[in-house]
Amino acid sequence: GIDGNLAVVAETVSEGVEIEVGAQLLSNWNLTLNIAKTTATRQNLAQNYADWVDARWEFYRGPAGDVRLWGAGVSRPEGGNESLRFKYQNEFIGGYQLFRLLEGSDVPELRPWRVNLVTNYKFRGDLLEGFNIGGAIRWQDQVTVGFPVVNVGSEATPEYRFDVGNPYKSDTETDIDLWVGYERNLTATVRWRIQLNLRNAFADDKLIPVTVQADGSPAAYRIKEGMSWFITNTFSF
Repeated sequence: GIDGNLAVVAETVSEGVEIEVGAQLLSNWNLTLNIAKTTATRQNLAQNYADWVDARWEFYRGPAGDVRLWGAGVSRPEGGNESLRFKYQNEFIGGYQLFRLLEGSDVPELRPWRVNLVTNYKFRGDLLEGFNIGGAIRWQDQVTVGFPVVNVGSEATPEYRFDVGNPYKSDTETDIDLWVGYERNLTATVRWRIQLNLRNAFADDKLIPVTVQADGSPAAYRIKEGMSWFITNTFSF
């Protein structure tokens, strides 16, 4: 039977290029650079569903849209009580139109570029023999967090659309990891390694917007991952 839930079929196509370059600057000092570029697009929304939505919207834009949904109730900016047109436009058609406008372009939640730089140095000499230090810089591109809303109709009969050509973007993100380690032979066949790791060194405690309102003000946040540390022990046989 039908339980009232509706699943809409669409496709997501993802492509990417990743380049990694390693360099041995010295016999005891190495460097690795990783660069990744990703695209992900939504395509081919089910046409029978799109046809139905467009037909209903056209229907509600006529006199049928003036019908009150629940009878007497809370006043609405368009005047009178909540109508079918107002309900359909404000709670459904906007998200549908945004999907259609974004077909063939990158999904908003994608960070197109990511760059990682990793280096490690092993000390030599009687005093520091066996010690190593290293670090990594992780950079992420901006991500779309929302879109402005513009009136493509008139003042008398407004029709609002998302302005997908001028999205709101988050800041880029840069994080730093650091570590220091020590290794030595415990026996002729067992080698021991211990390392102290700092993840997100110097990170500030802050909230990062993940979505914004139509005017650009934050709508939802995520908590930035703070600095953490951990110790690893490795035994090689």
